[in-house]
Amino acid sequence: MKNYIRLVVFVAILGFITSLAFVGMDLLFSARITANENAALYEAILSHNNETYTTSTVFDAFTTNITVHDYTIHGQDVKIYVDNNTNNISFVFGIFAASGYIGDIVGVMTMESDFETIVNITILQQGETPGLGGKVVQRDFLDQFVGLKVDPTSQTPIIIGPLGSTGNLPNEVDQIAGATNTSNGFENILNESYFIYKGLWENGGQSS
Repeated sequence: MKNYIRLVVFVAILGFITSLAFVGMDLLFSARITANENAALYEAILSHNNETYTTSTVFDAFTTNITVHDYTIHGQDVKIYVDNNTNNISFVFGIFAASGYIGDIVGVMTMESDFETIVNITILQQGETPGLGGKVVQRDFLDQFVGLKVDPTSQTPIIIGPLGSTGNLPNEVDQIAGATNTSNGFENILNESYFIYKGLWENGGQSS
């Protein structure tokens, strides 16, 4: 009987220790994953504003140079990041209803303080077809947006038009070759996010 009790106690203690170990590992890896995700976001925002940083100083550089404004829309917490030196405004797109052709396309767009000129765009996450829609991450596509003049009075402030078309509008870039659906989805994502964040910023946290 005593041996049985000892066995039960041993199994209970072993189970408790194992559970603690799994919880600790989960917390450790979750923290690391979150830190890595934040690092990619912070690096994008800092690089868009030409701020100096290294892998080891990215968090300090972000804290020093970037002011974070918190908002809530549709029950979801969102942030607007303002560079203290340039006054450029950055935000994460692709976290609302719109998505890409196959999966979500999530990234960072930085605009000048007037919300009319795009400074830069970086993709943080995408699941489009490799070699086709997956080209949405490539700089030769994204660099078209640098300096683009958005039309805030239009229902489509940012246009991703047919590839190779001549006489693009001031707010238009060429679509991704062979990926019309991804290009259309990306256009929807950018425009949806543009209106949401512009409304939040100009109305003190209230969406327009």
